[in-house]
Amino acid sequence: MGEKRLRVALFGRFCPESNAGKSVEHLKETLRDEAKRRNYIVAEEFWEEDVPLDAALEDRPVMKQLIASIWNNELNIDGVFITELSELGWTSRKEHVVFTMLFEQNNIAIITLHECYHPDDWLAAYSF
Repeated sequence: MGEKRLRVALFGRFCPESNAGKSVEHLKETLRDEAKRRNYIVAEEFWEEDVPLDAALEDRPVMKQLIASIWNNELNIDGVFITELSELGWTSRKEHVVFTMLFEQNNIAIITLHECYHPDDWLAAYSF
């Protein structure tokens, strides 16, 4: 019997000031190609475009949609796949706590191109 395939939601955040020289499509294809290479099942894709890096959660409709989908268990996923952790983009302690509780309580891993943060080690690794 083979290893369980992970179900993931892709999440990408494109901010021109942080992605110099890369197009939105390039970033999407990078994540899609890597998900395919890793044999992930992509349940849904969420893309934020032209949202300032310092935007509060209240001003991020795509992120709010992702959070609602996880909280309501609409996606039935094992993880959120992003290029790097900073794409989650929390700007305050309150938002850090919201993300931490959301992923931990719903047993969702955060998977980047280089690391996998399981719910069990989420709080320890990113508390401040």
